[in-house]
Amino acid sequence: MRNVTRSSRNSLGRRVAATIFALGLVVSACGGADEAAEEPAAEPTAPQDEAEAPAEDDRYGGTLVVAAPAEPDALDPARNRTEADRNITINVYNSLVEFNLDDYSLEPGLAKSWTYSDDGLTITLELEEGVLFHDGSEMTSADVVWTIKDNQNPDNPRTGAALSLVEDVVAVDDYTVELKLSAPDALIPETLVDVYVRPENWVQDPDNLIGTGPFRFIRWERNVGVFLERNDDYWREGLPYLDAIEFRTAADDQARILRLETGEAQILPRPPFPSIEGLRAGGFEVVTAAQGAGAIYDIRFNVRNAPWDDVRVRQAFNYALDREAIEGALLGLYGNIDNPVLPTSPFFNPDAPSYEHDPERARELLAEAGYPDGLDAGEFMQHYELGFDFEVLSQLIQAQAAEVGIRLELANYDVATWVSKYLSPDGWGVGLSNGLARPTPYDLVNHTWGKGRPGAQGHDETMPEFLELLATTRGYDPSSQEFMDGLKEAQVIAMTELPSIVVGTKPLPDALAPSVQGFKGHPSGFTVLHEVWLG
Repeated sequence: MRNVTRSSRNSLGRRVAATIFALGLVVSACGGADEAAEEPAAEPTAPQDEAEAPAEDDRYGGTLVVAAPAEPDALDPARNRTEADRNITINVYNSLVEFNLDDYSLEPGLAKSWTYSDDGLTITLELEEGVLFHDGSEMTSADVVWTIKDNQNPDNPRTGAALSLVEDVVAVDDYTVELKLSAPDALIPETLVDVYVRPENWVQDPDNLIGTGPFRFIRWERNVGVFLERNDDYWREGLPYLDAIEFRTAADDQARILRLETGEAQILPRPPFPSIEGLRAGGFEVVTAAQGAGAIYDIRFNVRNAPWDDVRVRQAFNYALDREAIEGALLGLYGNIDNPVLPTSPFFNPDAPSYEHDPERARELLAEAGYPDGLDAGEFMQHYELGFDFEVLSQLIQAQAAEVGIRLELANYDVATWVSKYLSPDGWGVGLSNGLARPTPYDLVNHTWGKGRPGAQGHDETMPEFLELLATTRGYDPSSQEFMDGLKEAQVIAMTELPSIVVGTKPLPDALAPSVQGFKGHPSGFTVLHEVWLG
């Protein structure tokens, strides 16, 4: 049996965690534990200790206000379609598995261990005991079975497809659950990060959320905010620190900034791009996830339509990009990469093509494709609602492409229109967007070039071997050589064919008042407040 427990670290889950750690998505804290151990011990004084580490009791109390940029959609923890929804979900509910926000390793949530059978077709979850829902009822395996089955619904954008290999979910006893798989699946533990446990047969009600999380849902006042209070019966001893959280909505960017500057709010998620430097100068901390993990800016092609059906034109576009210039223009909120897997990762394939800025090579490829004088390539779609950084980036891309002869006309669309055109086989040619992958090796590759993209972009027809390889690799043990080899081969195919171009990473910042302590950036941009206190 391959076992994953809270105490045993030489298991499949730990090997996955070690692999993720090695990706280079980790920021090493200055003066880490190993370095500190080598330095001579200092003679501490009582006043110094008290100044550096507040007494535990000093962390408790207070109401933290979040200047939320948008209203929630439906507060449905099984769907979580918007960031506003997810910010509430992650504080009211617990998932079965969680990401460690320091190194992105997988760690226990409500499932304190997960065990794979030798054939990989059964996963056994051992659950925490004595966990209470906010209505006072105890969480048991019946609730977990019902939750997982509900999350298998194809309408669930984050877990429906990812749980497709789960054939059955069985309650063995009150605190043990078995997942029966149709084929081995390396993705189950990371997928369970997005499975938030609800009571059995719970009916979705946006005005009556019942979870097991650190904060209880009080009310949602439409166009005002969502209000939470401390869960005094929380199963993790000593948490949370805050008495209450208020997610107060202000769609206007300047109004949200003003709330932070006047002290009316203490956290500003996703501060507007032009305001970042001003907030830093004003004494506010701007926090991002470790190593800039977050979304990935990408250029997507409809490979059914000319000129993008010619791989040489797509490659020329990539060579035209000057990522160093982009990095300088985006004020440090950009990561310079062209492959979603970082070079520091053991999963990175140095044999996959790379695209340094090379205008001459771009022009050569265009000439080979029959465009010696360049080409008028039509409109370049972008989402104006996703932020001013998209406006800046799209203009930089347009100018850099023009330098090699690819002439684009910028077209700004609201997100709904952009998505509608993207899903229309003949309704578009090329566009700028972003994707939000989990910080795991498989999802970085799959989210960037797989998932729902092949049908929209046409590379289900042009790259069938790539999609077959992804499906095969998903069945390997993540610690195996076969798993690593599969992802390395996938990089060669995708970086050659370029159904999408990775422009760079897009960190998801949060601006914090000086009083906010213990906050850590989440790789998906969620506002996680379990261990936050007001200093």
